Amino acid sequence: MMVGAVATATAPASAVGTGGIELTPIPARTPDGKPVRSFRVKLAGGEKKRLQFLLRNVVGVPATAEVYAASATRSPDGRFAVGGAGSAPWIELSRQTVTLSPREERAVSFTVRRSGDGHEPVAYGALVVEVARGAVVERAATIVSVARSGSDRSIPEALAGIAGLLLLAVGLSAAYRARAARRR
Repeated sequence: MMVGAVATATAPASAVGTGGIELTPIPARTPDGKPVRSFRVKLAGGEKKRLQFLLRNVVGVPATAEVYAASATRSPDGRFAVGGAGSAPWIELSRQTVTLSPREERAVSFTVRRSGDGHEPVAYGALVVEVARGAVVERAATIVSVARSGSDRSIPEALAGIAGLLLLAVGLSAAYRARAARRR
């Protein structure tokens, strides 16, 4: 979903891009002035959040790219592998072809959500800018990480945990009474 168009001249240090189009998270800087290089979101199960990024044409001619959401997996050494278009269903962003005039900027909105059934502490995805030049396809991606906030446990799981604690308390109480009876 396209949100608006703006015009400025400077590219923030946090942008990634290819084919003359850069993608930058909004806001581009933290409150203390550090560049924002990725999207980091904390959500409870079933919760959603709407976010934005800026597409910028950094060249003096019109530029066209595909923009889409994809899954991402993190390796033990911290590198990311990015999947194909539409492989991250928890990131709501339709695949779209974007053409920007020279130096044009456009804000784009997307939504991330967290299902209540996930047990992973962090889910990774990416926002991708893709440009095809003949047989060569260039991609640049910004990581979207969604961390679990609060508990994603269902009511039956919570009740099972409470029942376990009650059984433990009853068992400890019985052991205490048996020990007290032996001392008499």
